[in-house]
Amino acid sequence: MKISIKSKNYKNNKIMTSSTENKGRVIQVIGPVLDIVFAKGQVPNIYNALTIKSKNAAGIEIAVTVEVQQLLGDNAVRAVSIVTYRRFNAWYGSS
Repeated sequence: MKISIKSKNYKNNKIMTSSTENKGRVIQVIGPVLDIVFAKGQVPNIYNALTIKSKNAAGIEIAVTVEVQQLLGDNAVRAVSIVTYRRFNAWYGSS
């Protein structure tokens, strides 16, 4: 699963946007909350926007944007989805 990290840094009242591609793995989904683990040294910062690109069970390409809210340790973060829970479950088929 490809996860694109988009950082927004505020410097001199200007938004400085940077984007990197990273690989992470969603390890838990509870409603709109996702826990995602990354390789060592690749963990995004709090408030970074992450775009998760994947295919659902029907083979349809999807992209979900989440925002990092908490660093969990062991290279994992907790993020909140910006789309609704019902729409997210329809994409991923979670129960």
